[in-house]
Amino acid sequence: PTRRSSDLGYWKNTKTLFTHTLEVTENNYVAHFALGTYYQYGEPSATQALAHFDAALAIKPESAAALYHRGAMLVKLKRPYAAIAAFRKSIQDDYRDVWMSHSALARVLCQLKRYDEAEPHFQKTLALRPGDFDARVGLALAMTKMGKTAPAVKMLQQIVGDAPNHIAVATTLARIYATHPKSAFRNGPEAVRLASAANRATRSVHPKILDTLAAAYAETGQFDL
Repeated sequence: PTRRSSDLGYWKNTKTLFTHTLEVTENNYVAHFALGTYYQYGEPSATQALAHFDAALAIKPESAAALYHRGAMLVKLKRPYAAIAAFRKSIQDDYRDVWMSHSALARVLCQLKRYDEAEPHFQKTLALRPGDFDARVGLALAMTKMGKTAPAVKMLQQIVGDAPNHIAVATTLARIYATHPKSAFRNGPEAVRLASAANRATRSVHPKILDTLAAAYAETGQFDL
C-alpha cells in the first residue's frame, strides 16, 4: 500500500536502509525499487525516483510494478510518449495492480487528445475495479469528446447524482444540455441549474463556466441576464 508523505519515520528508515543495502550489494532490484518509491512519495524527486526505477528495470526488465512507477515519473517529468510506452509494457496479466496501469495510460492518452485509444483502457479499469470514480469521470469526458453523446450523458448524469459538486462534470453536462445540436439532448432549465452551481463554486471567474452559463440562459430565452 502507498505510504503517506507525512510518514516521515517510515521514509527516513527506508532511505537509510536501502541506501546502505546498495552500498554492500550489487544488482539489488528490491533496494532500487524501494528507493524509487522513497523518491516518489517520501522525499519527492521525479528525477531521482526515475533513476532508481530504471536501475530496477535494468535488473528485472519485465517488472510490471517498476514499469508502472517509471511511467508515473515520466508523466511528472512531462514526457507523455515515454510514459505511454512504460504503461503499455506494464499491462501484464499477473500484475496485481494492472488496473492502475490501464487508468494511468487512459489519462495520458486523454491529455494527448487520443480519446479513442483511452476509452478501452477506462473500460478495462472499470472491469477490474467496478465503480472507480476517476475512471467513470474520465470515460464520460472522453466519450463526450468523441461525440458519443447518449452514453456520455447517461454516465455524466449518474456522476452528478453521486458527486453534485464535481465542477468539470457538471459543466460538461450543462454544456451539452445548453448547446447540443440535437434537441433531444437539450435541457435548458437543467443547464442553468448546473452551470449556476458551478459558477457559484468557482466565484464567477472561470471563463468556460461563464460561457456555459450564458449559453444555458440563452437556451431558456433569458438573453438579458
